[in-house]
Amino acid sequence: MENTPRHIKLYNLMKKGNVHRYKKGDMITNTDDASSVWYVDRGFVKRYSISNNGSIRIQAIYEDNDIFPLTYMFKKLEQQAIYIGNETFYYEAMNNCRLYRVSGEGLATACGEDPGLFEDLFYVSGQRFLSNIQQLENVGLPGAYQRIAHTLLFYARKRGNKNKDEILVTVPFTQQDMADLLSLTRETVSASASRLKSEGVVEIKNKKVIIPDINRLAEIAYGSD
Repeated sequence: MENTPRHIKLYNLMKKGNVHRYKKGDMITNTDDASSVWYVDRGFVKRYSISNNGSIRIQAIYEDNDIFPLTYMFKKLEQQAIYIGNETFYYEAMNNCRLYRVSGEGLATACGEDPGLFEDLFYVSGQRFLSNIQQLENVGLPGAYQRIAHTLLFYARKRGNKNKDEILVTVPFTQQDMADLLSLTRETVSASASRLKSEGVVEIKNKKVIIPDINRLAEIAYGSD
């Protein structure tokens, strides 16, 4: 059964676009191509930049019913530049994905014809704002152990699948993804993840992260451990 989102008008419009399917690791697009807007119908997509030394910094993770990039729409509809730097950002499939693509120009025209689409775009923007606030909060935490717990808590609450008392974190994180998201080394992530496992805070089954006690994870994430 399809998961019909809250932003139904925008959803219906994006589903009229061209469908594209990608496998894990496939490059989808980058910000040098600002003419298209993408809708994630199924799967996970990461947005990242590459520094001069070759290191990767993940900035955002998009999931079912997310739309990217929104910067084009702010510039087109509101004459507002959300990003004014020169960095190129890349969008890559984290697992098998199905996406729809429409032209940014076409979406802007549709918004002019149906102002109700602005409300949907506002909702989607709020979801991105939520993720950005989580990242800002995370940067201020004192150590890798707490920051990793905080990140797992966010995604467990946002997109976790609950089975009795356990929650499955559905984002297909690798340890390298977590390192790139939090600007940590893979070794640091591995050590902190091992500690979380040894203390029974997380479990790994078939390469999937399971949270047996989300309240315990929250205690660690917010420093009451």
